[in-house]
Amino acid sequence: MTVTEPRVDQHEIARLGHEAFERFVRPSLTPGEPWKYVAIEVGTGDFEMAATSQEAVSQVRARNPIGGDFYIMRTDGTPAFRMRSLQ
Repeated sequence: MTVTEPRVDQHEIARLGHEAFERFVRPSLTPGEPWKYVAIEVGTGDFEMAATSQEAVSQVRARNPIGGDFYIMRTDGTPAFRMRSLQ
C-alpha cells in the first residue's frame, strides 16, 4: 500500500468530515442501532459504515479506487481514535 500526502491539511479534513457526517451520515442512522465506524471520503462525501474502520475504508475505496482523504469516526459521533503524547 502506498502512502500519499493528504490533499488538504488535517484541520480541513476534520472540518469537511464533520460537515459530511452531519449532512449525510447522521440522517441515515437508526436510533438504537449499535455503533459502527464511518469512513467519509471528504472530497466527495461518499461514506460507508462497517464494524471496523478498515472495512469501512475498503468499501469506499472499492467504489472509488483513486481514493482521497478520509475522515473516520464512530456513528455515535465520537472520534474513532485518540492520540496522546508520550511525554
